[in-house]
Amino acid sequence: MAMNEIQEQISLERIRQLEEAVLTLSADIQNISQAIRDCQSMIVKIATNQQQLAERVSMWPYVKVETKRSRKPRPPEGDIY
Repeated sequence: MAMNEIQEQISLERIRQLEEAVLTLSADIQNISQAIRDCQSMIVKIATNQQQLAERVSMWPYVKVETKRSRKPRPPEGDIY
């Protein structure tokens, strides 16, 4: 009988440890889920701001400036290149 009691105690201790591990993992999952929700919320805010900024920039007035082909400037006389 002593052997059965020891095995039963070992089994009960293992079950207790498993329950404790499940509770710890459950808490970790809840924390990670909250962190993901917070991250998603921040991403939505960033995307909204980026869209608003793109809309504002597209409405800015601008002046078209033509660029001329420029030659290399001539070095002043006396300088050696």
